[in-house]
Amino acid sequence: MIDILIDPLVWMTVALCISILLALFQRNCARCAVLLTGLTVLLILIASPFFANRWLGMLEDQYPSAACSVEAKKVPIVALAGGYSSGYSNLGMSSRLSNSSKNRALAAANIAPEDSLLFLSGGSIRAGQANEADAMAELIQPMLADGVQLRTEIESTDTYTNAVAIGLVLDQMSVERKIVLISSASHLPRAAAVFEKQGFQVCAHSVDPLQAQVYLSTAFLPRSTAIERTRIAIHEWIGMMYYKHLDWI
Repeated sequence: MIDILIDPLVWMTVALCISILLALFQRNCARCAVLLTGLTVLLILIASPFFANRWLGMLEDQYPSAACSVEAKKVPIVALAGGYSSGYSNLGMSSRLSNSSKNRALAAANIAPEDSLLFLSGGSIRAGQANEADAMAELIQPMLADGVQLRTEIESTDTYTNAVAIGLVLDQMSVERKIVLISSASHLPRAAAVFEKQGFQVCAHSVDPLQAQVYLSTAFLPRSTAIERTRIAIHEWIGMMYYKHLDWI
């Protein structure tokens, strides 16, 4: 439900419907002109490549891409799951991972040195759905360096419970709460803040940046891909406000 409420297309559709209703029932409707003008501005702000990059950049630019390769040789690595499809597939669990989950898992496999400790964190959000961490493990197991200790944490269902669950596991292992945290560039500001609130020292390792090259000739023309990038940015900003309200960050 929350994804529907923050979807920019829903906002534009509601505004357009209100404008149409006013135009139908009121003559010389000044409000209609104002609403339609506002809708056009809103469309540019949320659906143009230029502004979509700006909204995402406020998140993604906080952490450099792939910044913790050296640190990964010293401390445990934690890669967070980023989505899973429950649709049918006969190719195994890993084939249903979202691109975000795949990219996070592959980045973890790429930087995990020999004899390192690697956690994949993410449980099942829906009943009957496979655990995201297990699917990520299936994807990267064949490509891990020798001696990598791969562990899956399958109880968590969101970023906050990721941090709580990993903290408990490290405490049980008597391992210091100092980690390399891998997540998508847009999600990492919220994820790093959550883990730090739980007492972790975090080296944030961002992957999967979504900012796209923008050309002046089309920078302000609405595009469906730009709307999706704006939706992701809105999701993260609202997520951070919600987490702050709950004192999770």
